[in-house]
Amino acid sequence: RTIVHCARVAQRLEHRSCKAGVVGSIPTSGSASFRAPVTIVGSRVDLSSTERLLSMTLSPRDEAILEFESSWWTEPGSKEVAVALRFQLTMAEYTEALGRLIDDDDALDVGPLVVRRLRRTRDRRRQDRAGTAAAGGGEQ
Repeated sequence: RTIVHCARVAQRLEHRSCKAGVVGSIPTSGSASFRAPVTIVGSRVDLSSTERLLSMTLSPRDEAILEFESSWWTEPGSKEVAVALRFQLTMAEYTEALGRLIDDDDALDVGPLVVRRLRRTRDRRRQDRAGTAAAGGGEQ
């Protein structure tokens, strides 16, 4: 599990460090897009983008939740039972954790398809509730 996590961090580092220049290239100290790992400005130390990225990684539980959301319907039984067995959470706790997770940009980096799908689903449900509340608000 740790090896997979380190590989994902390395992949994100490579992706974020290669935005300028040739696609697929890794900046070197001689290239225009190279940034030194740490810059000292006066008495303040400015951490590199690499160091910031390492401090922003998802927890193993968050990664497991994203993985679960990508395929829970392929497992036998109900989602509620699977959540209870795998994460030891009630559905309310799981839904709350998932809601926070899909708002996290790091989650978007790890599982872009799943996070975007979940955001669209959440937004549609919010719009449906708002439309229902507006349509039924004046009736009694």
